[in-house]
Amino acid sequence: SSFLFRFAKTHMGKTPETMGSAMMLLGIYYLLGALLIPAYMQTKQMNLVSTGGGETGILPLMAFGVIVLAGFFMDRIRRHDL
Repeated sequence: SSFLFRFAKTHMGKTPETMGSAMMLLGIYYLLGALLIPAYMQTKQMNLVSTGGGETGILPLMAFGVIVLAGFFMDRIRRHDL
């Protein structure tokens, strides 16, 4: 992996920030795929048991999202980019 990074830096002029951006894009694609693919699957054929969690299952995810967004905006405010 260090060889690939060195090659990209010297021959293509890429920086670690470029690699980080690409990894963020792949991560978002992975998360969206995990959310969207089951929506198109035929779940009736899978014999899934309902857990009855209801809307309470999404609350921890929403809390985590709020923490992530707060960190993002705090960083933007500190750098005066907002």
